[in-house]
Amino acid sequence: MLHTILIALGLTMDSFAISGAISLGTRKAITAGMIIRVSSYFTLFQFSLLILGWKLGNILGAHINSYAKIVASCLLFIIGIKMILESQSIQFDKPNAKDISKGIPLILLSIATSIDAFAVGISLGLLKATITLPAITLAIATAIMSVLGLVLGRQLGKMIDIQAELVGGIILIALGIKTLFA
Repeated sequence: MLHTILIALGLTMDSFAISGAISLGTRKAITAGMIIRVSSYFTLFQFSLLILGWKLGNILGAHINSYAKIVASCLLFIIGIKMILESQSIQFDKPNAKDISKGIPLILLSIATSIDAFAVGISLGLLKATITLPAITLAIATAIMSVLGLVLGRQLGKMIDIQAELVGGIILIALGIKTLFA
């Protein structure tokens, strides 16, 4: 269970960071509609891409079963490195920028924050792990972290968003190392 919670927290750090950036970049106050919209999109995409990745991992696992732990560990490690590198290059919009919590921008952000979930899903599929608990845990964690990011974004400022992505990357690297040697 702890492993599942750590994966979910690692994957939701980008949702938290992007939600915080959305709240920093909006001209208006954070509304209930914005909170529901952003958290719903992020949660739906994280959940769906985790499941899709898991299905693909199960298919691939039959062909590369002897290398599954190594491949899963490498995926987690690569995703973690990617998140750490991205944490160093997060750019924030001007305070009067367009509201990106609607339409195509929100869909693109939802996809971007879910690519990592897809890769982790592949890792879980390769390891023949069950998906129900990780998927539910990820959905709940994503909804919570998205709401927290939106609500706390203005109060915590730009620095916390960069640190959240960094922490998420470190968690995924640690889980990749643990998977390799478990």
